Amino acid sequence: MLEFHQARVAWGIVGVTILLTAGYNLIQRRAATVEPKQLGLLDSDLPIPEDGEDLLGRRPIINDLISDIVLEKPEVIAITGAYGEGKT
Repeated sequence: MLEFHQARVAWGIVGVTILLTAGYNLIQRRAATVEPKQLGLLDSDLPIPEDGEDLLGRRPIINDLISDIVLEKPEVIAITGAYGEGKT
């Protein structure tokens, strides 16, 4: 009786795994067909495009940082600042 019970439990686990996998795949397929939402003017974690407008006026800082990286090749770079100062 114990062996029969273990087999039922094992097949039950296999069945649940198959159902969960199928459900996950359906959700992923549906999510892939949804149009990406229109991006807002200031999405905080997205880089500006190369030809994009620098709305925060940080281009001089970025250019200095790029020059330091290219010319000096530092091993470590630290960007510090208080919460909300745009370190992202």
